Amino acid sequence: MTYAMFLPQQMMLTSMQMMQTFFTTYVEASQRLMQQGAESAEEFGTEAMQATEQTAEAVNWEGQEALRRATNEANSAMPL
Repeated sequence: MTYAMFLPQQMMLTSMQMMQTFFTTYVEASQRLMQQGAESAEEFGTEAMQATEQTAEAVNWEGQEALRRATNEANSAMPL
């Protein structure tokens, strides 16, 4: 049986889905960053540290992009 959702319920569900997408992407990227950080710490090289900084910037960018995509998908799915 399918139930009709009112707009506030749809908005709440959409918001929850967006947050789930954002945090899933954030956790995956953070784990990658921690792994690279551990590898860099073993080497103590300048190049390794620069790579870690670049990865941190990439993680930030990926998180922002995931949130934008989730927001756009949610907005597209909402009835007008």
